[in-house]
Amino acid sequence: QSSHSAAEAEGIHFAAAVQQNQSDNQEALPEPPEAMDHERSIMIKRIITYGTFDLLHHGHINLLRRCRALGDHLTVALSTDEFNKLKGKSCFHPYDDRASVLEAIRYVDRVIPENTWEQKINDIKSFDIDIFVIGDDWKGKFDFLIEHCQVIYLPRTPNISTTYIKNKLSLQTTTTHEYGETD
Repeated sequence: QSSHSAAEAEGIHFAAAVQQNQSDNQEALPEPPEAMDHERSIMIKRIITYGTFDLLHHGHINLLRRCRALGDHLTVALSTDEFNKLKGKSCFHPYDDRASVLEAIRYVDRVIPENTWEQKINDIKSFDIDIFVIGDDWKGKFDFLIEHCQVIYLPRTPNISTTYIKNKLSLQTTTTHEYGETD
């Protein structure tokens, strides 16, 4: 009895077919296992979400984890500093730092810049997105995307938000210096 794994068996089958082909001097070869993997990758379910992700917290991680659980590949469109200014938001961390943190999270496969409200349809088409996911505080606002992909509004993690953290920090009575020391 053979104790080969499925991948080894595919490799052995491919090698035997190549050897047979060489001896028969035929033109057509079977596809190698890598090509078979490529065919399987075409069936990947791709997810996208959008956000600022400043002052990263467990609510953000919950959203990313739940997004990734819906498919095989998660793209995060991260609001740029310029776009946040247009939205009236200010960030503690600049775009490059926020992108670097997101790229290090195991649930995230790709980070792209979000520069405008209008780019969503183009992103969905360009990145072959199957599911658009956003927090349920946006419920109904992105229903127009349904003609391009599935739209899911996920419930927010209760009792946490970047605004909540910023408000709590602003209530601190100690003086904080540039490098985090307190008086």
